[in-house]
Amino acid sequence: MAPAKEQGSPGLVPAAGKFLSARIYDPAVAFGMREKAWRPALVERVVRSCPVDATVLDIGAGTGTLAIELAAAGPRLAVIAIEPDPEARRIATAKPGAERVRWQAGNGLDLGSVPGLEAGSVDAVVMSLVLHHVDRDGQRTALKEANRILKPGGHLHVADFGRPRDPLMWAAFTVLRANDGFANTATHAAGELPAEIQSAGFDLVDGTHRLRTLFGHLELITAVRPAAQAHTAHLAISIRSLP
Repeated sequence: MAPAKEQGSPGLVPAAGKFLSARIYDPAVAFGMREKAWRPALVERVVRSCPVDATVLDIGAGTGTLAIELAAAGPRLAVIAIEPDPEARRIATAKPGAERVRWQAGNGLDLGSVPGLEAGSVDAVVMSLVLHHVDRDGQRTALKEANRILKPGGHLHVADFGRPRDPLMWAAFTVLRANDGFANTATHAAGELPAEIQSAGFDLVDGTHRLRTLFGHLELITAVRPAAQAHTAHLAISIRSLP
């Protein structure tokens, strides 16, 4: 759940929330977020959407598990992981397979400050458990930055919380909101994240996969930057559940 707060990065909530350490992030995601039930599907989506020698940008890479799995799944992929929290980066770079990833300090609100990232320079952008760590204005900025950095026809892959669908999920999500911020999670609580993605210039191109977790409903969303950067008719999205 990144990005994180660092000197010069005001308003960004740390990977494990306001009150917890990055050291507990991996076990919290593995258990509380049912990681094995959705992360392989996310990796498959990213790899399937790219050329074999694509450049993939993981924004808010946290402790690096996803970036390392992407590099392992696509041996010819160039995976760039940006993360503002130095503690999370230290954990990430110590993991097996980390040498195949290019690690950078930075955050999704200003990709232009990251060396080597220029407009239209990457084939896929991944935001996994990131957008609920900034407020709505920050979410809009990050999504527009993702659109700018993608090549025309490039894909955006988002894994984040959706609107809870029952009282139990509302209660679970309220606990997470207390830790990560009620303003930051307002978009998610209202079920408005897909609309924000479209407003940033993307077309939704795949069904939204929804999964129950200990902290609320997780959704996997895939979108594309149109080849001609003009809004086309929004595509209908189907809703289906992961196991």
